[in-house]
Amino acid sequence: MAVSKHADLVYDVGMNLGEDTEFYLKKGYRVVGFEADPLLVDHCQKRFAAELAAGQLKIVAGVICADPPASGTIAFYRSTNDQWGTICSKWDERNRQLGSSSSVIHLKAIDFAGCLARYGIPHCMKIDIEGADLVCAKMLLQFTQRPDYLSIESSQTDFSALLGEFELLSELGYSRFALVQQQTIEGRVYEGHSLEGNPIRHVFSRGASGPFGAELAEPYLSQAEAIKEYERVFRMYRLFGDDSPLWRNVVGRQLGKVSWRLQKRFGVAIPGWYDTHAALGSG
Repeated sequence: MAVSKHADLVYDVGMNLGEDTEFYLKKGYRVVGFEADPLLVDHCQKRFAAELAAGQLKIVAGVICADPPASGTIAFYRSTNDQWGTICSKWDERNRQLGSSSSVIHLKAIDFAGCLARYGIPHCMKIDIEGADLVCAKMLLQFTQRPDYLSIESSQTDFSALLGEFELLSELGYSRFALVQQQTIEGRVYEGHSLEGNPIRHVFSRGASGPFGAELAEPYLSQAEAIKEYERVFRMYRLFGDDSPLWRNVVGRQLGKVSWRLQKRFGVAIPGWYDTHAALGSG
C-alpha cells in the first residue's frame, strides 16, 4: 500500500503518562499517540490539552491487537503498575510474579493499519505496548514506505524470539541497530534543537524512552554485531532478569528489590531491559 511518509511526524505507540510525547512535541514534531488504558488517556488529554487543541497531537484510544474479535472489544489487563498494562495473559502473569496486580477491562480494538493509512508513515515510530510490539511492526509490511527509525522493547526471556525480532526488522528494510538500556534513561539531559532550529533542553523522566534516530548516545551496529551484544545481555538476564531464579520466591524478590535500590544509588542497572532501535539505510 502506498502511503506518504512525513518528516515531521512521530508515532508514540504506548503513550503511558506522555513521557515521550512531551519530548517529541518539544522537538516540534506532530505526534500521533496510542494508549489503551482509559485512565492514562484521560491524563494525557489533560496534560496536552493545548497541543490537542492546536492539532499538533492526536490521541488514539484503544487496544492494538493482531486479530480483533467480532465484538470489536478485547480484554485488557490494567496493572497497578501503570507501565505494565497488557492484552497478553502471560505478561500479566509475569507482572503478578513481580509484585503487581491487575483487573480486566474490555476496550475498543484499534485498526492500526487503518491509522497508518489515515495519518501517514511517520519519521519515527516508538512502540512499547507490553507484549504486542511486533503486532504493530508486522503491519508495516503492508506498506511500501517505512519509518526512518523504529524502536521496540526487546525480548528478555527468549533468545529465539529476539532473533525473530531481528528477522522481522530486516524484512522491513532495517539494517542498523542500537541497544538502549532503558533504566539508564531517567535523568539524562538532552540539549539539542527543535525542527525549527530553536535550542531546547529536556530532562528525561522515569519511563521515558529517550532520544531517537541520529541523536542516540548508543552506537548503531550491524545486525550481526547487535545480536552478538544481545548474547552478552542474555547471560545477565539468565542471572538477574524477570525469568531468573532470583524472582521465583519471596526471598529472591526482596533481594532483587534491594539490588534495584543499590543500582539506582550507584547509577548502574543489572541487567535492566533494552529497547532495540532500528534505522533504515547505511548513513
